[in-house]
Amino acid sequence: MTKKTAITAGVALLLAGAGAIALINQNAEGEKQAGTDPGKSQGTSSGSLSPVGEDGAKASRRTARETTTNQDLVEKYGEARTNLSKHVAGNVISLLQDAVDMGEMASSGAIGNAFGGPRAGVRMGLGRIGNELELTEEQQDKAAELYKEFQKREIERSKETIARLKKDPTALMKLMLASDSFSRGEITEDQYKQLQTASGEDLKGVLNPLDRENFRGGQPLKDDAFRSGFQSLLDPAQGEKLQASLDEQAAKAAEPGVPADPGNITNLPAMELEKLDETVVSAKKLTGGLKQMMEGMGGLQDLGPLMEQQRQRRNGNAEPAPQPAE
Repeated sequence: MTKKTAITAGVALLLAGAGAIALINQNAEGEKQAGTDPGKSQGTSSGSLSPVGEDGAKASRRTARETTTNQDLVEKYGEARTNLSKHVAGNVISLLQDAVDMGEMASSGAIGNAFGGPRAGVRMGLGRIGNELELTEEQQDKAAELYKEFQKREIERSKETIARLKKDPTALMKLMLASDSFSRGEITEDQYKQLQTASGEDLKGVLNPLDRENFRGGQPLKDDAFRSGFQSLLDPAQGEKLQASLDEQAAKAAEPGVPADPGNITNLPAMELEKLDETVVSAKKLTGGLKQMMEGMGGLQDLGPLMEQQRQRRNGNAEPAPQPAE
């Protein structure tokens, strides 16, 4: 396999993985019909909510603290569902952390270049309008620099969001408990939508980790700094095309029923907590494998020059092969 083929395969795997996450939801219902207890997730047991080996008194004190912290949720949804929601929230936060870690690796150094570099990010982020603008080489280079800065801002914003959720996952728990309650027929759709909207204020900026669109270059044109800098690169004809595209997107976003922020975590499909936990755990297995693949690619970056030096020596050339620039 050539280096180019290996890189292409890696990118294809990453995108295929994002798409595979969407299939997990479809499989969950089939698993339930095949014998899974609808009241218990295969990936979550009641025992998993209490650390094994803790002494009873210590576990009781911890449970009492958690109950006091989320007393309003316990009164509304019950202690068992509230505790389960906290467990699932931890898995969701861990999945978000995986996404940030992968984003950092895919946007930096040799690994970033293996995934196409910032130019590829610009193409994915701009979508169809990027092709229509027919950017020159110089414009592409400058747009790539703008995109690198956009990536840094997005990663830092995601890190801050994750830190906030780790410190207090209550908003995420409320969203998941409302979704669970609606799926179980305990509240109406209107009540669920009201709770969903209320959660949106507290979860602003938290990406839906199960939405593959969130991992296709992001939305740089919604970033004021990128959009302003990018528009300044365009000639008048290109600027008109871009503005027409932005106006079209704004019109679609204003249509009735269209979510204000479709990539936000509040737009997770409504499902019971057990099913959501199965989905997130399965997605984490996938992201864990992808992270290992990307880390492995990083570890192999130094192997190429060493192999080339060995080949040169075998061919009787004492001069070592030039090292690629960092």
